[in-house]
Amino acid sequence: MKINKKIVIGAIAVLAAAGFAFDALRPKAPAYKIEKAALGDITQEVVETGSIKKGEALNLNFKTAGAIAKVNVVKGDLVEVGQILAGQDDRQSQVQLAQARANLELYRLQLEKLNTGATIEDLEISQSQAQAARISLEGAQKSLADAKNNADQKLNSAYKSAADALSSAYTKSYAAFNFLDLLQRTYFSPQDDDSIAVWENVQKMNLAVGRIRQNRDAALANGKDGGLDPVFAAAKSSLAEFEAGLRFARAMSEKVPWREKVAQTDKDTLDAHIGYVVAAGAAFNSTVEAVALQIAANDLAVNSAQAAVDAARAALKTAGGQLAKTAAPARAEDEGILQAQIKQAAAQIELLELQINDAKLIAPVAGQIAEINVKVGETASILAGKAAIVLLPADPYAVEVDIYEEEAIKVKLGDVAKITVAALPDEEFLGKVAFLDPAGKLVNGVVYYPVKISFDAPPENLKPDMTADVEIITAKKQNVLLVSETALQKNPEGGWFARILENGAPREVAVQIGIRAKGQTEITSGLSEGDQIVIP
Repeated sequence: MKINKKIVIGAIAVLAAAGFAFDALRPKAPAYKIEKAALGDITQEVVETGSIKKGEALNLNFKTAGAIAKVNVVKGDLVEVGQILAGQDDRQSQVQLAQARANLELYRLQLEKLNTGATIEDLEISQSQAQAARISLEGAQKSLADAKNNADQKLNSAYKSAADALSSAYTKSYAAFNFLDLLQRTYFSPQDDDSIAVWENVQKMNLAVGRIRQNRDAALANGKDGGLDPVFAAAKSSLAEFEAGLRFARAMSEKVPWREKVAQTDKDTLDAHIGYVVAAGAAFNSTVEAVALQIAANDLAVNSAQAAVDAARAALKTAGGQLAKTAAPARAEDEGILQAQIKQAAAQIELLELQINDAKLIAPVAGQIAEINVKVGETASILAGKAAIVLLPADPYAVEVDIYEEEAIKVKLGDVAKITVAALPDEEFLGKVAFLDPAGKLVNGVVYYPVKISFDAPPENLKPDMTADVEIITAKKQNVLLVSETALQKNPEGGWFARILENGAPREVAVQIGIRAKGQTEITSGLSEGDQIVIP
């Protein structure tokens, strides 16, 4: 079926005239509500309503147990607000603080160096170290080759000495056998048991001399072959057997009636041959032992040289890696690690500074010391049931509030507070947290902690039980990364995450948070300034 082009064109024109939007048929990209992470200031506050109370004695205690290092006041002293009344031993925390500050400075310098890149001097040093490692490896490899060659030469010499000693032993044994054969034929013709025994002994010695000769010939043919070890072992056995045969013949020559028949000169000659054979055998045995010692010495020398090669090769690999790292541009993961280390060191400094501050007992208000219950050297315990120092405030008025447990953990002595009295709505007064009750109280199943806030300059017309609103500033940070609370979501497994827009699509990233206040949250890790965050 043919399509009438005029009809189609006409239909399109009609639809266009009717305002039909063809774009509505096209798929549209999803719309996201976006927020950018930005630097800013944040102040964390605890807000509560309390009432004006007449000033009472303040029971002051350290937050943690510790040894008392100093007590700066005596009973009856008048003290000013902020004055240090006593202190615990904080030397360990001071050392740790110094180390944390040094670490922070080190990480900052490393990050600066990473971002700056390697200097020409750094590159030259790395190249020099790599070249030195390469030369060291070449020297170690040459030393290994020399050690192997030297070992071969010494072992060849030891085998040759053993072969020469065996040849000498054979010469002595052969001469002794010829004399013994003549002695037997001269005096011991096989006619009786003794003569027959001497004759049989001579036949055995003839076989032993033959074996010694075969051993000698094998050794002389190749005096450097390690396979000669069994040849030498067989030669030692044959020499021992031959020596035993000589001693047997000598013993027979002293037996009756041969003692008188065998001439003394022949006996002396036989003794001389025995001495020659024994000495030659001992010399041969010594050279065989020298072979074994040389093998052990060679193994030690070669193994030591090989270990030096392995160490030099490892050093070259390390130097090469360092050269590559020095020459390579900074990696994002390396920068991220250093940034995390900087934040960790900064957090450690903050924690240690807080611990050091908590080791001081500071007068929250001006007043007079009424009681001192600690001494230098003793350990102050927060569970002792007695205040370390009792202070009578000079100001008769304070604001008493009960703070919910989750908020109470943020409050500390000396925190600045803004005070608004209901009877004086147009005025705002400043004060400080003067007392934190370590014991909570249960109100309708909820735990609250009593807190007293002193006035810096109280108005003259205050009266007890007036209602007052307080805003306690518990933390304040400047120029930190901030996002709105709505940008964050709780992870079911714990922690927080946000969705950032990346290449047009949202991607989840885990984040670490700091303080939260007035709908804003501090981000300590996971996001960077300018990141586009998808608001759920």
